[in-house]
Amino acid sequence: MPRTPAREVFAANIRRLRTAAGWTQEQLAEAVGVDLRYLQRLESGVIDAKLSLLDRFASAFEVDLRELVVAGRLVPRRPGRPSTARAAAARKPAK
Repeated sequence: MPRTPAREVFAANIRRLRTAAGWTQEQLAEAVGVDLRYLQRLESGVIDAKLSLLDRFASAFEVDLRELVVAGRLVPRRPGRPSTARAAAARKPAK
C-alpha cells in the first residue's frame, strides 16, 4: 500500500505522542487494544488506521481526535503510563 500524506501525518503524530509520554510501543498497543505488529505498521506509515481506532488512540493520549490527524508538534496532556481504563472505555460500543 503506498504511503499517503494523511497516513504519514497520523504515523508521525502517534509516534510523537507516544515518545513524548515515555511509552513503549508495547504499552501503547496494549492500551489501545491492538497487536504490537499492527501498531508498528501504523507508526511506520505502512498501513491506515481503521476509523474505529482513532477514538481509542485519542482516549489513550487524552487528546482531541483532531490532534491525531493534523500536522504539527503535539504533546500529550498527561505524561506517564497509558491509561488502559480510558482506552478500554473507548472500545465499548455506545448504547
